[in-house]
Amino acid sequence: MTVHYQERDIPDWPEWTDAGAATSLDAVPEGCTRAVFYREKSSHKGISSRRGLRKLIATKVNQDLFDEICELKALDYLELNDLTIEDLAPISVLQNLRTLKLSGVRKVSRFDEVLKLPKLERLFIENAKHLSGLEFLAQAHHLRSIGIEGSMWTAQKVDSLAPLAGLAQLEALFMVSVRLRDKVLSHLAACPNLKILQCARFAPKVRFEELRALMPDLECTWCDRYEI
Repeated sequence: MTVHYQERDIPDWPEWTDAGAATSLDAVPEGCTRAVFYREKSSHKGISSRRGLRKLIATKVNQDLFDEICELKALDYLELNDLTIEDLAPISVLQNLRTLKLSGVRKVSRFDEVLKLPKLERLFIENAKHLSGLEFLAQAHHLRSIGIEGSMWTAQKVDSLAPLAGLAQLEALFMVSVRLRDKVLSHLAACPNLKILQCARFAPKVRFEELRALMPDLECTWCDRYEI
């Protein structure tokens, strides 16, 4: 399966792949522009002082850490893992964000706040306990890549692809580890720039065949090799 590094905006940072995550503020030097941080109790205190950060991966994100992250207004890439916050509203102040990734979202039930980010191009939400409807994305015409996915162990239940119909700039849609209730895939044919659909085999073969007939150039494994 093609990884699609660019469309998924997967980091290629030495500190992400080799050195592991920082667990204390001392390991995030003043003036640094990117960091990978793992919260241990109150080890995050003061991270809001690292105003030069443009890219941040943070894990074990509680409300205190989230509030400090939302003071880092230079951020253009933000990945938050294992969230225990309840409200995403404070994130709307991060007006420079281009990529937002949320993974392990236990309590958040409203995701529409992320659409207040004017420069956002890529949005990925993984393993969100209270997300099944995609209506909040119905006017997300500025997004180029969207990922709504489950985890390795739990499939994300999604009601329908209908809210995505007509998204003007959408080029790549990622829905690996998803159970789709409404099996109609032809809604995506109304997305004029969609080039990539990487998804679970979440609909009958005939539905993928219908999509292929409507979108002959779409990159989608199941449209061509359903029986793999």
